[in-house]
Amino acid sequence: MRRGLLLLSLLATPLLAQAQFALSVQQNGQSSTVGSGGVLTMNAPGIGQTASATVTVTYIGTGTATFPSSVQFLGSSGFSGGQSTVTLKPLDSITFPVNYKAASAAQALGTLAWAFNEVSSTGTPITNGVLTLNLVGTAPNIVVGQLTSSSFVPINSGGTITYPDTVLNATSTAVVNIVNPGSGAGTVTSIAVAGSGFTVVGIPLLPATISPNGTLSLTVQFTPTTPGPATGTLQTTFASGSWSATLSGKGITSFLQYQLTQNGTTTSLTPGQTISFSAAVGGKAQATVQFQNVESAAVLLNSIAVSGTGFSLSDIPFLPTTLEPQQTNTATITFSPPAAGPFTGRLQIGGDSFLLSGSGLGPLLQFSYSSGGSPFNITPPGPVVFPVTGVGSSATFMITITNGGTAQAQIGSIGVVDTTGTFSLSGVPTLPVQLAPNGSVTFNAIFTPHNSGQAATSLLIDNTTINLTGIGAVFSSAPPSSFTGASGTQQPFTQPAIGLTLSSPYSVDLQGTVTMVDTSLYFATDPAVQFSTGGRTVAFTIPANTLQAVFANGATLIRFQTGTVASIITFTPTFLIGTTNVTPPNPPVLTVNVPALAPVELSASLSSRTLTSFTVTVHGYSTTRNINQVTVQIVPTSGSNLSATTFTANVNPAAQSFFQTGAGQTTGGQFNLDLPFTLTNGNTSSTSTTDLTKDIQSVSITVTNEIGASNTLPVILP
Repeated sequence: MRRGLLLLSLLATPLLAQAQFALSVQQNGQSSTVGSGGVLTMNAPGIGQTASATVTVTYIGTGTATFPSSVQFLGSSGFSGGQSTVTLKPLDSITFPVNYKAASAAQALGTLAWAFNEVSSTGTPITNGVLTLNLVGTAPNIVVGQLTSSSFVPINSGGTITYPDTVLNATSTAVVNIVNPGSGAGTVTSIAVAGSGFTVVGIPLLPATISPNGTLSLTVQFTPTTPGPATGTLQTTFASGSWSATLSGKGITSFLQYQLTQNGTTTSLTPGQTISFSAAVGGKAQATVQFQNVESAAVLLNSIAVSGTGFSLSDIPFLPTTLEPQQTNTATITFSPPAAGPFTGRLQIGGDSFLLSGSGLGPLLQFSYSSGGSPFNITPPGPVVFPVTGVGSSATFMITITNGGTAQAQIGSIGVVDTTGTFSLSGVPTLPVQLAPNGSVTFNAIFTPHNSGQAATSLLIDNTTINLTGIGAVFSSAPPSSFTGASGTQQPFTQPAIGLTLSSPYSVDLQGTVTMVDTSLYFATDPAVQFSTGGRTVAFTIPANTLQAVFANGATLIRFQTGTVASIITFTPTFLIGTTNVTPPNPPVLTVNVPALAPVELSASLSSRTLTSFTVTVHGYSTTRNINQVTVQIVPTSGSNLSATTFTANVNPAAQSFFQTGAGQTTGGQFNLDLPFTLTNGNTSSTSTTDLTKDIQSVSITVTNEIGASNTLPVILP
């Protein structure tokens, strides 16, 4: 931050003798040269504060220069510093301080004078003279105040800036000026505001300099979001000190106070509230809103308006109108429902808004249709458009009639005009039918085209007409197709992916399914053999004029699980347009073989352990759904008296029992094999606290079926 501005200029031509000296001035980190008789300007940070500089005098003559007396300061008493007597030889320098303490913000003038004598190297006098600098002292005078419509009003630090009452979410502003009527530049180092709802607009890049007679203007905004008093603080910091003021405002919901008179009852009303009405169809309901100016100044009201079907205004004042303090006026709202059901609107009085809610009393029949998914609303006369349907096939929509009104409705007749059987109804309720409010009935509308081309009819529900239309078409079979992705032999316990592709595009969207059939080579199928979406059937679409089938989530490939049983898995597609089957005579069949392999151990762990026993659990699968034997290898710990041991055990009877009955029917080829071990050492001195398992480092299990032996997973006994 620069606390002063150095202005050096040559205002006078120095004496020739004085040219034997070079003068430089250092101030605020900058150095400049100046001749005798030049100007040194010093800007104090503020009144009562000091600006400092140093002056360096260098003798550049060939003799000797003597300053027999101290530096003299003439003029304003605010200048001080200087140097006592000194003698300088060629290129000798002397540096001394110069200070300016501002007694006021007015400009101060002074002169620095230092007399000298110069003699030659032989002692012969050369000249006598005086080195001089013209001194100019300046200081800023920072004043903060509020700019009103008529004038600038200074605000002392600790004062208050007051805002008018402000409607919530509206904005009131105060223009705050920082002015400098002083003689020197002032510096603003920070500007900050605190308090909910208060913000400052127009903060410059800081620090900012205010020139003499300059102004820095800020806009301090108040935007209340909650009603009631609000306070904040505006604070600025200068090079010479700081200033702060309290910000005071009040958030109000409106300049006006409201009362609602409805059905003989008067209640208070707040902007944003809802005014509710109910009236029979053909009737009306009314409410009167009284508004009063509760502020201390007049309020100009430019508009009163209402919007929404069934709502109207009457008995309002001529606009624009001025409401003096405490003056009241009224507006009447009328609700005349054109039909049964809910209605909404809005009342606007100046800047205040109210919601209007009306309920028309009476029956109100509403119509919708669906084809198994989300329903679609029908606005009579529709139309309801059936999908393109193959000749001889049919498409069905479920029609729902709901009484969305407030009174019971009666339906006396439901039918279609068509007599050819192209359009028909089923499931029609016994008529007449009574529908209570929110009650509903359903029936089916069926489109069965007998010829290609467009067909249309009308569905009649009492006096309501809904147009039905559909297009019949003769569809050719889908083009030849082929499976992509996995084929042939696939490993068990994997998830390969397949896709389906047409040999040529089809002109309309195709829907369909791929069906999986799993034929086990070992008596029972694996229920885990299914698509990644679940089940053994997966849906797909092939958009018109494209080739690839699209499965769930937009994927062009679908994964399936091969399971853990040797089997033959086949995949066959079916193609549909609507409900019309367009599968070609010889659709492709994909065959995947899951081979019979030796068992696979997936994990082996120590499931229990005591001092004299432990149990090893092996989890794996055998694609032949059989295990003949297990081979156990025991590795002793280092230093143990126990020798390495390998032995086999016949587990075929237990495996057959497991895989052919009970839980084994639902696990495919997977198994959990629990092998318990009990240890004895024949040492009569052993106690029940002797840990016999510590002599065993690891146990490895190998499982064998009719194909071969499995991988081996060691189990470490810690």
